[in-house]
Amino acid sequence: MDCPDCGSRLSAYVLGDREALACERCAWTGIEADHRGEGSTAESWDEALDRFHARRDVDEAADDADPGAVASSDRERRNGTSADPDGRASDGES
Repeated sequence: MDCPDCGSRLSAYVLGDREALACERCAWTGIEADHRGEGSTAESWDEALDRFHARRDVDEAADDADPGAVASSDRERRNGTSADPDGRASDGES
């Protein structure tokens, strides 16, 4: 059988008792699909920046609540160490 779009020979793919035809040249599959989506409106730059700043404000508020914890965890992540409850750095080896 030939492809209705480009005229190339169709390939048959069989799985169990199901068979599907497809064109390797133009990717025709004979399956109707609606690729239009749900028609959501795109976010404007102003909306995106407002969302970004709102998220940043929440993150900064969390940092302000316990700045030492954030600073030490950032330092630990960079150095590959962790602090014990007394605040002394440990490299994980005992």
